[in-house]
Amino acid sequence: MAYRSTKSTEHFNAVSEKLGVSQSTVLRNFVKAFNSAGGFSYDVNYPMHAEEAASIAEPDNQINSGTAKLYSSMADVWDKTDSGLQA
Repeated sequence: MAYRSTKSTEHFNAVSEKLGVSQSTVLRNFVKAFNSAGGFSYDVNYPMHAEEAASIAEPDNQINSGTAKLYSSMADVWDKTDSGLQA
């Protein structure tokens, strides 16, 4: 198996060495902490840009304000979508 070093791998190796532990010890401890926490023991969510957050919130805002377009069935959705594409 060919091994290709990357900057992330090099940084991982340097930090492990600085801490005086092997890379396998780091990984074993990570797995133990991950299992103990039932997932990541730290926040893995990244902040969204304002534009992205607004586009995600828009449908909820429309529903809450009563301005959302309501459809009676998926067939109705497809009919409206198809007619909009043909115009």
